[in-house]
Amino acid sequence: MTSLDDLEPEERREMEEDQDADKHILDEDEDVDMTDQQGDIEVCEVSNSQLTSSENSHLPSAAQNLTFHSIFIPMVMHWVGNNSYPWTIPNEKLSDVLKDIFMAVCKQPGAFRNDYGCNLTFNLVCQRISEWRGNFGSTAITILMAFFASTDEYKTKEACKEYAKYQLEDSRFVYEDPDNEDSPGAFLLEFILRIFAVQLNATQGCQIIDSLNFGLPAYPTALALTTAAMSFALLL
Repeated sequence: MTSLDDLEPEERREMEEDQDADKHILDEDEDVDMTDQQGDIEVCEVSNSQLTSSENSHLPSAAQNLTFHSIFIPMVMHWVGNNSYPWTIPNEKLSDVLKDIFMAVCKQPGAFRNDYGCNLTFNLVCQRISEWRGNFGSTAITILMAFFASTDEYKTKEACKEYAKYQLEDSRFVYEDPDNEDSPGAFLLEFILRIFAVQLNATQGCQIIDSLNFGLPAYPTALALTTAAMSFALLL
């Protein structure tokens, strides 16, 4: 078999030019053909819309007005804090509740089904709920650090550890007077009240609507998150 080295310079140049002619340079706008091992050809195209992140402007018009943020979201937070789903709310349950609240507040039906995870309004509400949960933890840490910084007897790490250990024993941090067996004052300790204020701030603007039956405001989820936040803050 003849190689390029065996050819005369002119013949070698002609053969190299023929090989280069088989190579194809793609234009900027040309699709790239991706061929798999079986020889099937697939064209991979990515549109600009797929690369654009979701923004508030992509939401339905009813979800962009003042009523949505000042009344609808606080009412959702009221329901979330008063239900029995502290960590995970089933999508179907949340969709139904959002639909009922939206109809009561905005006086029009809302689409909150999220079967494929692409409902922007539903995802926005989920984001607000996630931020609400996170605020309990950050508030607990801020309050505890401020308490240690403002109290001379807790200037050392050892003193802070002893205080945390004492409060965690039998969940003393939950009670205003844990040594009072008759009336310990559950959820009345100043730390707990300040953390629970996260719920009160999130529900500012909430309205009582007769068609929505949320039950008595016992706030089991909000109190559970308040207690968990303080407990983990003491463990840090």
